[in-house]
Amino acid sequence: LFFQVGRFYEFYQLRDASIADLLQLAPMGRNRRGARFGFPVGRFNHYLGELLKRRIPVLVIQQHRQYWTGIQVRGPAWRYEDLNSKQLPNS
Repeated sequence: LFFQVGRFYEFYQLRDASIADLLQLAPMGRNRRGARFGFPVGRFNHYLGELLKRRIPVLVIQQHRQYWTGIQVRGPAWRYEDLNSKQLPNS
């Protein structure tokens, strides 16, 4: 899950440590959001490519320019996966 916060994509769960290790992301210091790992938006294609090469699906949560009750709206933007790695029914 790539979760956009400003100019970064962040990871929050402890279970994301294996993905962060695979991407060679250093742990973040303490922060108020509780993010554990992250990378700049400009590196999106690089990190997405690294995961897709390994056939790891990625869901991207992107922030929008809309605000709902003072909180910036975020929502699913894309889901990437390697369809060739799956056995499709009747194939």
